[in-house]
Amino acid sequence: LTRRQQMHAALLYVGDGAQLTGLSALEVHEFRYAPREGRVHVQVHITRRVASTPFVMVHRTQRVLPARRVDGLPVVPIARAAVDACRRLRSVREATAVLAEAVQRRLCTLDMLGVELSEGHSAGSAVPRQALDVLRGGSASAPEADLLDVLRRSLVLPAPTVNPRLAVE
Repeated sequence: LTRRQQMHAALLYVGDGAQLTGLSALEVHEFRYAPREGRVHVQVHITRRVASTPFVMVHRTQRVLPARRVDGLPVVPIARAAVDACRRLRSVREATAVLAEAVQRRLCTLDMLGVELSEGHSAGSAVPRQALDVLRGGSASAPEADLLDVLRRSLVLPAPTVNPRLAVE
């Protein structure tokens, strides 16, 4: 099966109300910095009793948000997808890259990501919270965050000014 066929099969398996979430939703949105995973991540209301399989990871939630259709597939809102994806990542740098891409592509804002983190469950939220803090600190990408970290720790260089507004007269 192609990846798209796998996603359709997973949605059919889970049934009514199923939506792609996490890394699978980001894959549909063609995120460059989101890692690829073999399983299809599908969200469904907590009252549904559908088991995960080696092929499908079922995520149950009380907060089912209206789905968007992307290439004919029901997908959770991008802020939800990005936060759900980052809950599974272990690297703050990787999570920063994912969240930064969502913001850079203007698919969501830092505030939308913050709301998703505050309203969602707390399990697995440490890495996405740290990544969001990095972005709120002025970084626009993971490499920029790395550079700012090095500059801030420097004993020789002055403190950096992060993304200042420039005025032309």
